[in-house]
Amino acid sequence: MAPHYTLASVSRRTPAGTIIADRYFLEAQALLSEAFPDHCLALFRAFNSLNAALWEYRNGHTVGAAITSHPVPTEGELHFFAIAPALQRTGLGRAFYEALEPRAFPTQSKIVAVTPVPAFFEKLGFFDRSPARQRTTERYMIKVK
Repeated sequence: MAPHYTLASVSRRTPAGTIIADRYFLEAQALLSEAFPDHCLALFRAFNSLNAALWEYRNGHTVGAAITSHPVPTEGELHFFAIAPALQRTGLGRAFYEALEPRAFPTQSKIVAVTPVPAFFEKLGFFDRSPARQRTTERYMIKVK
């Protein structure tokens, strides 16, 4: 029997705007911090942004995590997206993204992702729109729905 994975938003806030850091939030935060160790400041800002949502993909434990936001009503941003290293290249990333897109970007006609792995996003329908002089480690990907 194939494993069953669930997708949940784990960015809950108090009325004062502070984050409720429960077990699920901390597991998703840890997975992203492990996947992007050189981006600690950017991760911290994203976790604390009032406009950002932290998502987790799980089957008993967190196997994927992502941070999304909506800078304008018609555009969504995928800031960070990660799958647990032991589960990469298994199709889990595609399944996670396909579950995430309709929930994280229900009305947005354009999604932007900055990534060091453009080939993965191209398979999901994104196009590389990086300037010619853009660093090769991070590519600017766009998907129009």
